This record gives sequence, structure tokens and C-alpha cells, in this order.
Amino acid sequence: MPRAVATPAEQRRQQAIDALLALAWEQAPSQIRTAEIAARMGVTQAALFRHFPTKEALWCAALEHITSLSWQSIEMLQARGGTAGDPPETLVVAMLRSHAVLVSQRPGVARLLLHELQNPMPSQGRAVVESFLARFRALLAQQLSQAGRPELLGNVLLAQLQGQVLQGLLAGDLSALPRQ
Repeated sequence: MPRAVATPAEQRRQQAIDALLALAWEQAPSQIRTAEIAARMGVTQAALFRHFPTKEALWCAALEHITSLSWQSIEMLQARGGTAGDPPETLVVAMLRSHAVLVSQRPGVARLLLHELQNPMPSQGRAVVESFLARFRALLAQQLSQAGRPELLGNVLLAQLQGQVLQGLLAGDLSALPRQ
């Protein structure tokens, strides 16, 4: 009998991240078990642990994936904005919107990010989120400063976006966020 074709490791890792994000929308991240993730993927728990040695490693990989996607979008906007000569305010709005789109397209992202920020204990995942937010804030402040606007406005705009996401989480509906 021929053996089943193995799925490449990177594809399995992405499937695990996607399963985690889907489950994070359906339930509190603290309640998600690796057995549920494996079942969602259609693999055994042992197979999941071949790709991620611990649950924390999977969470961290998911957070790194999320922040990487957001940065890719931001970098594309910066490159396009620089060549188009758009004013810095336009770029700030586009960066915030791109992050909102990421969250609205993958609703579990918001819960996973919030879960890490609520954790009072230091963790690798929390460090990823905090680093992303600090970098994002700094970039917003830089763009606003170039436009002659107060740098603090970047914090206010980011807080407003986070508030909208939180309201959507509480309502169980992120449809008020931009989808594209």
C-alpha cells in the first residue's frame, strides 16, 4: 500500500497557526488546548508537537506571523507612499487601516493579541506583541512629526483603533472594522 504524501513542515506550521487563530475567535485563548488545534488540523497531538515543541512556542509563532503580516503591509504602504508623494497623514491613516483589515479578516488575531497583553507574566509572546506595538507607535509618531502634527496623536489614533477592536470583541462582531 502506498504511503500518504507528507505535508511540508512549513505548511503544517501554517495550518497550526490558522487553526489557533480560528479557535481564538471561537473561545478564549486561555481555554484552547493543543488537542483542539490538532483536531482542527486533522492530525494527532503528537504530530502537532513535531512542529511546535510547546503550546507557548505555537502561540509565539502565531504572534510572530501576525506581526510579520502587519509589517509587510506597512512596508508596502511606506514604499508606495514614498513614491506617490502622499502626505504623511495619508500614510498614517493607511497604516492604521491596514492593521484593522488584518484584524477583521482574521478575528482570532485580536483575541490572541489581547490575551498576551493581559498576561501579567513576561513571555516570549508578550515580548513580540509589545515590540510590535512600540515599533508601530514610533512609526506613527515619526510620520505625524513629519507632517507637523504632535507625535502623541499616534498614540491616540492607535488607542482609538484598539478601542474599536475591543468593542467588536465584546460584541462578538468585528464587522465595523474595514475589510479591505
